[in-house]
Amino acid sequence: MLTVVATIHPKGADLAATASSNVDLWLVIHVLQIPVFGLVALALFLLLRGISGIAASLARIGLALFVTFYTAMDTLAGVASGVLITRAQGLPEEERDIVMDQVGALSADFSVPFAGVGGPAFIITLLGGIGWVLATVASGVALRSTGAPGGACVLIGLGAIYLMHDMPTAPFAVASLLAGITWVELAARRRVTDSPHPDPA
Repeated sequence: MLTVVATIHPKGADLAATASSNVDLWLVIHVLQIPVFGLVALALFLLLRGISGIAASLARIGLALFVTFYTAMDTLAGVASGVLITRAQGLPEEERDIVMDQVGALSADFSVPFAGVGGPAFIITLLGGIGWVLATVASGVALRSTGAPGGACVLIGLGAIYLMHDMPTAPFAVASLLAGITWVELAARRRVTDSPHPDPA
């Protein structure tokens, strides 16, 4: 699901113009992403069950940051902007332009504070991004320490590049992450199946 969402997510440097070009799709995508982010985090969390160590602890901290702050950023910058654009469609052109300017300002507030762009809301973006990178990379390291396939752990770590949030990196990152999670799970089940069972007394 997240791979599909990342693929069809409208792209563009101007958030207001990008969202308004297909505001219904924009809203559907950003509403869907909220539970999907949680499910992806849950999948990683479950893979880390019973694993201790620094990497596993960092991964869990990263998951908490990601679920809290990245979801908040997606809701505020994504869903809120879509709602504002939808409400503005019935307004006179002059008033609609004012709303669109504010949507652009809302998006900019989540950007890196540089050259007059960005604002205090950037801390939400920063913490969410750090959480995602920490969760994916540290999960790969932690899982590898338990004997999980190296290739699967690399795929999970590659999920970190989802933060680039653009084509084709976002769909590739999500596909890599999900493939890695599936690979680790299948390998774990295979080990259980192949392990010798004690003879009945």
